[in-house]
Amino acid sequence: MRQIIIIIFLFLPFCVFAQLIESFDGPDVNSGNPWVAPKGFFRIDNGSLQFDGSSLTGDFSCYVPVIYSKNMEWQIDVSLSFKSSNSNHARIYVYATDSPASVLYYLQVGHNDHNVSLYRQKGNGTPQRIINGRKDLLGKGASSVKVKLTMENERIWTLYTSVNGNVYKQEGQPFTDNPLSNIRPGGYFNITCRCKASSLKNMVYAFDNIRILSEITSTPTVPDKEPGGQPDDKPSTGTSIPKLLSLAEEDQYSLLLSFDQKVDARKSVFLLDEDKANEVYISDDETILKPVWITSRQKAAGYTLTYSGIVAKGRTDECKGNKAFVSTLGNDPDDFENDPDGFEKPSGCFICINEIMADPNGLDVLPQTEYVELYNTSTTACQLEGWMFVYNDISVKLSNLLLPAGGYVVLYKEGREVKLDPAGNEMPLVKFPAQLANNGKTLQLKSPTGELIDQITYPKAKPGIAWERSGQGLYLSTDSKGGTPGAVNSRPDNPQPPTDLEDTSVNPFEMVFNELLPDPYTGGSEYIELYNRSDRKLSVKGLSIATRKSDGALSTHYPLSSVPFDIEPKGYLLLTKDVEGISSFYLVSSPESLHQQKLPVLANTSSALVLFRTKDEEVIDEVAYSSKWHAPSVKNGKGVSLERIDPDAATQDAANWTSAAETAGSGTPGYRNSQYKTTGTGHPTSVEAPVYSELTGEYTILYYMDKPGYNCRMWVFDTTGRRLAEIANHELLGVEGSLLWNGMGQDRCRLLPGIYILYIELFHPDGTTKSYKKVFLMH
Repeated sequence: MRQIIIIIFLFLPFCVFAQLIESFDGPDVNSGNPWVAPKGFFRIDNGSLQFDGSSLTGDFSCYVPVIYSKNMEWQIDVSLSFKSSNSNHARIYVYATDSPASVLYYLQVGHNDHNVSLYRQKGNGTPQRIINGRKDLLGKGASSVKVKLTMENERIWTLYTSVNGNVYKQEGQPFTDNPLSNIRPGGYFNITCRCKASSLKNMVYAFDNIRILSEITSTPTVPDKEPGGQPDDKPSTGTSIPKLLSLAEEDQYSLLLSFDQKVDARKSVFLLDEDKANEVYISDDETILKPVWITSRQKAAGYTLTYSGIVAKGRTDECKGNKAFVSTLGNDPDDFENDPDGFEKPSGCFICINEIMADPNGLDVLPQTEYVELYNTSTTACQLEGWMFVYNDISVKLSNLLLPAGGYVVLYKEGREVKLDPAGNEMPLVKFPAQLANNGKTLQLKSPTGELIDQITYPKAKPGIAWERSGQGLYLSTDSKGGTPGAVNSRPDNPQPPTDLEDTSVNPFEMVFNELLPDPYTGGSEYIELYNRSDRKLSVKGLSIATRKSDGALSTHYPLSSVPFDIEPKGYLLLTKDVEGISSFYLVSSPESLHQQKLPVLANTSSALVLFRTKDEEVIDEVAYSSKWHAPSVKNGKGVSLERIDPDAATQDAANWTSAAETAGSGTPGYRNSQYKTTGTGHPTSVEAPVYSELTGEYTILYYMDKPGYNCRMWVFDTTGRRLAEIANHELLGVEGSLLWNGMGQDRCRLLPGIYILYIELFHPDGTTKSYKKVFLMH
């Protein structure tokens, strides 16, 4: 292995020169060099740094210290023996600043798009893909790519790639960041291999020819050709329309847009949906615009960005030819897209005015507050920001809220008090009328484009009773409270959720709780897994989840109306508040089964969860779980899920739940449980002799248990009876699975070739014990 070369010019106190040249000439990544890597995972083979992720789950890193400078260049060759994805790829962390700025940059080689991209992460925020590489660059199988990244003046980032030995091509356009602060004198060059599919084999990552320079070298490139034969992404001139190079979220209130030339933004207009930016700032070099909104963006909501009125600096023809730019903004950086040709907003949102409390005098249970309830009759969630509630020819702008299908929201005067059903949403508005007319009035609801969506005229109000809407018109509420704010109306013929929700109604026990994670790892997320044990596809759009309070009542309702897919027979749905908080810690073999949304908080010790139909609160399944359900060997349940053993057995039977196996990563979100076992099926208990893999250099020990809950101790002895290695020490097993052994003994040296004995002891909480001896040959 070649050494790192670091040269420091002491007579230039603020300028350092750092260089790393690494070609991995061997023999060992941990032998006498500054690389830091976990023992037994990274190795040097055939002149490259290699990591085998077969059957592994997690992030595995190898890193080396480097010195930072104002201009830097990074080069690295990356090879993947498998099809890359969002869950299985390589990340190369190149640059970071200290807090409070805390900005981090990393390359990602591999993606569902099979490309190479550059990401920027601020603090603990969501990483943003600031340079999006060409789709399918890596192909859909094994691939190799040469990557070159440059940073100029600590601001301008440019990404190049080369495949099949060709010259470099530039990926996307350079990204120009804001001037950085809290810059470190140095940091780490970190190679991280991300593995989230332990079922995959032959997952080898290889890295070579690493060069880190404190200067930028020239990069001969070949331009991509347009059909007309002209290079695309041609730099704009002062006589052309400014071209957007990158779009990033600075924070929840502002965006950063970088252009290929100086711009004049004096007449620019920026809209998020229909919310106009309150201020627009321009950088010193006049190439970056920063629109700022007073209203913050919701983390899990999607937005449409539109801008116009931006012209090249010095142009005199104003906005001529400057098309409106539209982009969708979501909470998943891997789904972020720019679409200069325009984006058509989802159609089909129909919100109706569903209930009016015009005269609250005489109310007892409900606060004496005027309110208007809206109801989403659509089959999809609708973003209400920018919609207009019209009263007495005065338009009141609605605030940011993603209203789910079949959901309710109550509008009222800010500063007053409302009391609504836990399933409902409330929206206090500054300009909501101080009083609604008691003698009747016409109310309207308009979309952000000004389209009239709904209009209704309510009759003279009766004190303390709300007007509720039905298919036949308005009627006075028959509810004892005087109204039903945030909930289904008091008469059965009130507007119902869309038909497709009713047609796919779930019957009791067709959908059941299957796995729970109440106590996640630090930085992780709680989750609830549902299992469709019926023989038909099921939609959960008409279901909700809540916890049951000590008095038997249900707490806040969390509708599942935003789940966009049906659950196949014997299929799974994994619900969590943060998908990244799951994929960062567990194998996610079926990412399509995961859905992110608001959920009730799961107490670590015990709680009662209820799955029920939203429209009539018919209970579909209920479980009052307890941390005492964990296997006796699990002393700390943090990060360990509770798994249902038999999906057809009783939900509330404590014997039908236990801890997820350590061999399965202590959780199986979105796929079959490690402790899954149905009555009358199974494999007799057995443990196979170790099998050696030439590719990984490790031994695999397969096991099959006759029931869940076994703990295992496992050792290796020589033929004289000396104990040389410990493979497992009271490790909780699944019903079936495997253990890996790297061939190392207790002295951390690899055992010599020869004949050895594997000894296994199994213990079950019911008192069952088993032991096995297996003779095997060490290679």
